[in-house]
Amino acid sequence: KQVWTAERAAGVTTCAFSPDGSQVLCGGRDNGLSLLDAVTGKEVWTVERAGALYVMTCSFSPDGSQVLCGGENRRLSLLDAATGDEVWTVQRADTVYTCSFAPDGGQVLCGGDDKKLSLLNAVMGDEVWTVERAYRVRTCSFSPDGSQVLCGGDDKKLSLLNAVTGKQMWTAERASNVLTCAFAPDGGQVLCGGEDKKLSLLDAATGKQVWTAERADTVVTCAFSPDGGQVLCGGEDKKLSL
Repeated sequence: KQVWTAERAAGVTTCAFSPDGSQVLCGGRDNGLSLLDAVTGKEVWTVERAGALYVMTCSFSPDGSQVLCGGENRRLSLLDAATGDEVWTVQRADTVYTCSFAPDGGQVLCGGDDKKLSLLNAVMGDEVWTVERAYRVRTCSFSPDGSQVLCGGDDKKLSLLNAVTGKQMWTAERASNVLTCAFAPDGGQVLCGGEDKKLSLLDAATGKQVWTAERADTVVTCAFSPDGGQVLCGGEDKKLSL
């Protein structure tokens, strides 16, 4: 049953819940990032992004006090969640497709069309390390303990990296572009999916495949249940599956 619907001026490309579930973020083709009340759907604030270009990704900090956003304006920005005021903005070479906070909130990841995955200090936006990829970075995620990061993209690879150094620990070759990835809550396994029309579970220590589920079309998104016992996936087959 639908609780509420908020009309937007154009297509929505990204959304996220605050850690306490009281607020939601959304952004998209209207060039804006908005914070809404999760109970009523009423807008708290909206920030227009520079350049009249799409917002592609957004994320709350673990304590809910800050939000990240990035998109076609080639910028990654940290905002105050209470006001929408900008804390810092980092210029990137191309569109930002994905961003993520570390579990302790001290660092952030971002990647995109510049073929780079970067780790930044969340206080000032200073770069800690950058890893060059062969093609566009579409997805990234921190492990639950923050010691490792996953990334995937148009190089048809899912890679696990050391979060301190950016050094690659393993890479799993995929048949096509990787669009989504996620860590299990205990960090022991990872999910990935993409244009190969498959959702796969891999061992996080080795990158070896545990199982693969064939889908009818591209897998766009995936997630673990909080207890790690179930997984969700959805995509261009117009289905959400548990």
